[in-house]
Amino acid sequence: MDFDGNETQLTFCSLDTTDPTLNCGGVEYMMQEEFYRYTGYYWAPPNPNESVERILYLETSEEQVELLQISKPAMSSSGTDPLTDQADSIRYPYAGKPNAVSKIKIIEFGEDQIVNKQLWGKNDLQSQFSWMEYIVRFGWLPDGQSVWVQILSRDQKHTAVLKLSLDQFQPNPINTETEILWEEVSHAWINVTDVYYFMKHSNSITTRFIWSSEKSNGYRHLYFVEKWKGKPSIITQLTEGEWCCLDKPIYVDESRGLVYFSAKADTPLESHFYAASYTHPSRRIKRLTKLGFSHMVTMNSPDHFVDCFSSLHHPHVISIQSIQHGSLLLPYSSQPKSLILPICRVASDQESLSPTFISDTLFMHANTKAFGVDKHEEEKSLEYQGVKLYGCLYKPRSYKAGCRYPTILHVYGGPKSQMVMNDFKLPRLIRYLMSVYFGFAVVIIDSRGSCDRGLQFESYIQQRLGTVELKDQIEGLKYLHHTKFGASKTNDGEEVSVIDLTRLAITGWSYGGYLSLMALGQHPDIFKIAIAGAPVTRWELYDAAYTERYMGLPSENQQAYTKSSVLQYVQNFPDKQENEHRLLIAHGLIDENVHYINTEVLVEELDKHGKSYRLQVYPNEKHGLRHASSNEHFETLMFSWLTNYL
Repeated sequence: MDFDGNETQLTFCSLDTTDPTLNCGGVEYMMQEEFYRYTGYYWAPPNPNESVERILYLETSEEQVELLQISKPAMSSSGTDPLTDQADSIRYPYAGKPNAVSKIKIIEFGEDQIVNKQLWGKNDLQSQFSWMEYIVRFGWLPDGQSVWVQILSRDQKHTAVLKLSLDQFQPNPINTETEILWEEVSHAWINVTDVYYFMKHSNSITTRFIWSSEKSNGYRHLYFVEKWKGKPSIITQLTEGEWCCLDKPIYVDESRGLVYFSAKADTPLESHFYAASYTHPSRRIKRLTKLGFSHMVTMNSPDHFVDCFSSLHHPHVISIQSIQHGSLLLPYSSQPKSLILPICRVASDQESLSPTFISDTLFMHANTKAFGVDKHEEEKSLEYQGVKLYGCLYKPRSYKAGCRYPTILHVYGGPKSQMVMNDFKLPRLIRYLMSVYFGFAVVIIDSRGSCDRGLQFESYIQQRLGTVELKDQIEGLKYLHHTKFGASKTNDGEEVSVIDLTRLAITGWSYGGYLSLMALGQHPDIFKIAIAGAPVTRWELYDAAYTERYMGLPSENQQAYTKSSVLQYVQNFPDKQENEHRLLIAHGLIDENVHYINTEVLVEELDKHGKSYRLQVYPNEKHGLRHASSNEHFETLMFSWLTNYL
C-alpha cells in the first residue's frame, strides 16, 4: 500500500487453478497449533543502498491434507440458518496422514516491477534435504542479503538451521551451496522454540547467533555459534546444569556481550530472569529477579525490563526494573506519582557477572485477595522411582483437624505444561479453587511428561501416553494420604489425612479430559468419579505433528496407539446397574482442535457395552468454553455432580 492508500497485489497463488489450496504468506492450522509459528512472511531489513523491497514468504499447499466438516453454531447465537449453513470445512492433517507442503520464496518489488524468486531445481530444500517435513522457523539475517530456515523431520528427531543467500533464489545460481549453521538429532524428539538470536554483525561470510538446545544433557541450554563459510561451526555452551532455559524470547546486548533469558536455574517451581556473557562464557550466570516469586519478563532496552511476578500467596505485581551495569548499586530514589511507594534494593557482588542487580519501581498492584485459600494451600515434592515429583494441595475452606474430605484431582498431565509452580493461580484455576468453598480438597500434581524438567523427564511418556502419567498421579495421592500431608493435629494430638481416597474425583480438559477417562478406565477401583472435558479418545483422530512427536506413526507403532486409546478400556467403565453417576463428559460441538468425533466414538462404545455416563454437549463452543453462559452451566453441572455423587 502506498501513501495514498492504494494497494498493489504482489502474489497470485490463489489464481492457480490446479491447486486451489495454495496460500502465500499464510499459516496452516497445525503450524500455529503445534509449532507456535503465527506468520508466514517477513519483510527484509531496510537497506538505504537499494531501491527495492523484499518479502520472504512461504507458499503453502494443503491439497493433500484431509478436508474436515465441522458443524456451524446454532442460529440463535450466530445468526446462521442451520437448514442452509450446515458446516464449515477445514484442512486437518490426522496422525499418519499427509501434511501441508511449503516452499520458501522471495518477492522483490520496486516502483516499476515485481519479481518473484524461489529455490530452483536441486537448490529446492526438499531436493537437498529429503528427510525434511516441516519449515518451523525462518527469517532474514540482519544484513538482509541472506535468510535462515529451520527444518524438521516428520518424526521430529532431526533438525537443521540453514543459511541461504539471495543468489540462490535464481533460475541458474552461481552459488548453490546451502550452509548448515546447526544440525541436531535427538533420541526422543526436538522441542522447537523461539529461543534464538542472530547477531547484527553477521554477513555473507560469517554468521554469529545464539541458539537453544537440549542436546547436551537433556536440559535446554544456550549456545553461542560462530560459523565461517566453508568451515565447521564453532559452538560454545553458555549455560549448563540440571535445569532448563525456558521457551521465552531472549534479549541480547551486543555492546556488552550479554544475553538475558528466562530459566528455572534456582528451582523448577519458579521462573526467573538471568544474564549470561557470551564473550566471557566462563563467568557464572546472574539472577536478576527475587526468589520466592515466579517472574514473567519483557525487555525492550538493555537498561530496563518489565517484570510481572507473583507467588502462591501474592497476586500479580508489575514493576519496571532498571539494570545498573557495574559492581555496586545506589538506591533508586525517584518516587512515582502515585500512592504506591517504590521498592528499593541495593546489591553488590564483585565476583558475579555484570550486571549485579536491579532497582525496581512498583507501579501496578492487583488489589486482590487470594480467594480465601491463601492459608490452605501447600506445595510438596516426593520421590517416586528415582524421580522427584511436585504437587499442590488446597485444603477445604472449612477444614477441621481430624476430618477427611472428598478430593478432586485436577489434571492436565500432558506435554508442554507445568501446573505446580510458585505463582498466583487466579483467575486461571478459579473453577477448581472454587471447590474449596464447596468442602472439597483439591490436588494438583505434575507427573512425568510435563515440561521444564528436562527431556528425559518429559520423554517418559514416549509411546506410552495415558499410562506413566496416571501412575505418578496415583502415587502422589497415596503419598499425601500416607504422610497426612497438610493435616493439623487434633486436641488429642492425632493427625488424619486431609484427602479421602474413598471419595476421589478426577477432572480435566483436553489432555486432562483424556487422562480423566483413562483413569476411570484403568483404575475404576481408585477413582469414584471422572469429569472429562473435550477429551481425545483415539490418537489416530488427533493432528499429525503433536501425536507423532510422542507416539510415532500409527503404521509403525500400532500397539502403542491401541494401548493409549480410551476405547481399549471401555469394558472397565462402571456398568449402568452399578452406578449411574460416575462419568460426566462435556464437549463443544464445533471444537476445531479435539474434534467431537472423539466423543462420538467413545459414546458408541459405552452404549455397546452397557456403560453409564452423562453427556453434555455445547453446540456453540469450540475447544474451550468461551461463552459466559456455557461456563456458568458447566460449573453448575460439575459442582452439582460432585456435591451429590462424591
